[in-house]
Formats: sequence, C-alpha cells, structure tokens
Amino acid sequence: MTGPDGEPTGGAGIVSGAYTTKYSDGSVQKGAVRCIGQDQPDGGLFDLHFSCTAKGDAEPASIVYGCNYLGKPGPKTPLGCVGGIQAKDKDGKLQNGALTMEWYTDANARGTGQWYTAGK
Repeated sequence: MTGPDGEPTGGAGIVSGAYTTKYSDGSVQKGAVRCIGQDQPDGGLFDLHFSCTAKGDAEPASIVYGCNYLGKPGPKTPLGCVGGIQAKDKDGKLQNGALTMEWYTDANARGTGQWYTAGK
C-alpha cells in the first residue's frame, strides 16, 4: 500500500519461486517456496514478517522470517532476514533449524542455515 505522500505505508503480499539448497556434504536439494509477508508496525524489531512453505526433493518445510530493509523502505529495497525452519527428517522426526536470508529481488536471494541436532 502507498500512503498519500507516495511512500509505502503497509500491506501484505505473496511471493513464490524456486530454491536450491547446497548442504555441507555437497548434496543439492531443489524445490519451490511460497511466502506470505506482512508489514509490521513502526518501532518493532522487524519491518516485515514472512511465513513460507518449501516443497521439493525432501520433506516439506515451514519457514518463518523476520526481515529489515537494507536501506530506505520500499518494494525494491533489499531485505536482511533471520528465521526458523521446521521439517521432518528422513526418519519422520521433526527437526528445527535457523536461517538467514538476504533478499535482493523477486529472482535473487541467498542465505545460510543450520539444522539443530540437540536431543537426537
């Protein structure tokens, strides 16, 4: 949404795309991700929150990100994000992890992640 001054004032949207994950052992996973994002009130920890579902070669995963603009807020401004991920492992047990993401355009993002191993 755009306010009367022409500046972004809040809103929500959906973004979809392909992803490629390269694991530390060199294996690769590909799939599709779909996210819904929503602006957050001024003064909060994050400018935007995203909730995503990833489906691909492995079990589906649920992802939640908190993101901040890397510059003046706007639809073409890059984002820096941190988040969590949850999916089932090959034995059907739930696993959790942490993620980062730098989002540059609808077709260009990168990040890193780590599955937690505590309790296994």
